[in-house]
Amino acid sequence: LEKEQLNKLAGNEITVCEEIKELIKFLEKTSPMKEFEEESFLEFVSQITIYSREEIGFELKCGLLLKERMVR
Repeated sequence: LEKEQLNKLAGNEITVCEEIKELIKFLEKTSPMKEFEEESFLEFVSQITIYSREEIGFELKCGLLLKERMVR
């Protein structure tokens, strides 16, 4: 059982490392976006969490959580 858990954990770490590498490659080759690009968004974002009317969070597939304040 412990061996299975360790293998699963190692597999998850490899996946996270690959996601981080893909994100870095994308950021290095891309200039700042002037408008929303759905394909890029879906490639890197796994979940959006709404904390309040003023704050939301974007969880990236690599595990990074970006919290943003909404400006009215």
